[in-house]
Amino acid sequence: MIEEIRHLNVLNKKYGDKVQVFYNGVQAAILENLGAEFRYEHIAFEDIIPVDILPIGNPVSLLADRNGIVHVIHRAEVGYLEKSRDFYDGVHSIFESIYYTVE
Repeated sequence: MIEEIRHLNVLNKKYGDKVQVFYNGVQAAILENLGAEFRYEHIAFEDIIPVDILPIGNPVSLLADRNGIVHVIHRAEVGYLEKSRDFYDGVHSIFESIYYTVE
């Protein structure tokens, strides 16, 4: 989860108002305790996607457009940091294409 938070912090710094994070868990304060710098909404995930369709255990990231259409689903796995890195590199690429920013 720490790796996911690190990636979300980077996205938030660059595309703040374009990044929307939802947290489903018992203690929302865990995000701040792990260094989250982004805003988030604490939700019941099963209200959005039934658990029998997408079992939740590890952090799950969804790339959705403003119409709520989900284009990519990423489920983090312990010990596979490159999987998360590849997902967030792809998100950065898409965001840069859409929201071109000059650094």
